[in-house]
Amino acid sequence: MKSLVSAGAIIFRREKEKIYYLLLKYAAINRVEKSYWGFVKGVVEKGERKKETILREVYEETSINDLKFIKGFKITNEYCFKIKNDLYHKKFIIF
Repeated sequence: MKSLVSAGAIIFRREKEKIYYLLLKYAAINRVEKSYWGFVKGVVEKGERKKETILREVYEETSINDLKFIKGFKITNEYCFKIKNDLYHKKFIIF
C-alpha cells in the first residue's frame, strides 16, 4: 500500500457580521470522475512541513500570501482508495 499525506486550509475572511469561505473548483482527474468544490490542499513534498505545504499551495493556487493560522485548529482525516490496481492510504490534515 502506498502512502500520501496532504495538507490544506479552510480560508475565510470576515466582513462585518458575515464570513466568506474560499472554495476552489477542482477538475475531474485520476480517481475523481466529476469536478468538485473544495478547500485549498496539496501533497506534502519531501522535507516540507505541513504548514509550509499549505502556504505554498495557497500561493500557487490563489496568489494569497498573507495567511494567519488559528492556534489549536487542526483536523486530521485518514482513508484508503484505489487507482487502477494500486491501493493508497491517505492522511489529510487541515488547518
